[in-house]
Amino acid sequence: MLDVVIREATDADVTGVAGLVRALADERGSAPDEAALREAIASCVGEPTHQIFVAAAGAQVVAYIAVHWIPFPLLGGCEGYISDLVVGATWRGHGLGNRLMDAVQEGAEALNCKRLVLQNRISDESYERGFYAKAGFSVRDDFATFVKPLLSA
Repeated sequence: MLDVVIREATDADVTGVAGLVRALADERGSAPDEAALREAIASCVGEPTHQIFVAAAGAQVVAYIAVHWIPFPLLGGCEGYISDLVVGATWRGHGLGNRLMDAVQEGAEALNCKRLVLQNRISDESYERGFYAKAGFSVRDDFATFVKPLLSA
């Protein structure tokens, strides 16, 4: 297996990240809107309030994580919201998720963020394996997640 480098995404990585999203959507039996997918990825690259870190094996993007830095006055700082962590199927189990989480945590500490937050589907393998719990995250019992869909799927 090639050496894998963790780095911030560039415009050249949009296609690779989109490929990982499409592969995950295929695993789940869905299909993303290609134009919206590429636009969402590109909007996070090079922006101060959003970051995508990639795991690259040579020129191939094999995993990525997306984080959004949100000012949070009640916390007296910011919160990092991790929206995506996707590892390509053949690269799972090699520690890339942990390395990407470390990159986000380093970024959060540099920004003096107060916490990192994410959501994980209970039906996902990562939830069943306790990936996020092992990474130091805990399930909140004192809050409910509410979702209001704005666009028809």
